[in-house]
Amino acid sequence: MDARGPERGEEWMKPRGEGEPEEPDTLYGSITETAPERETVVGLQQKFLYMLKLLQQADARPTAQAMAAIGKLQERLRFVARRWEEVQR
Repeated sequence: MDARGPERGEEWMKPRGEGEPEEPDTLYGSITETAPERETVVGLQQKFLYMLKLLQQADARPTAQAMAAIGKLQERLRFVARRWEEVQR
């Protein structure tokens, strides 16, 4: 925990999110878009893992929709990284 107190520690944990990423189920599962200010590191990990597994299982080139989804995930990753940098200040 952070030496500056529990309030600061909780603030630092918000961008991380809760839980752990799990093995994605590409047959029955899905991912959904989350508002940038609500996105977390754990949530992004889960979404990137889902897309990785989905693309690895395919015997074809990624669709335009899949590539667009990956682009959005990369944007969200940059947003979460900036938010994390702000929290560290």
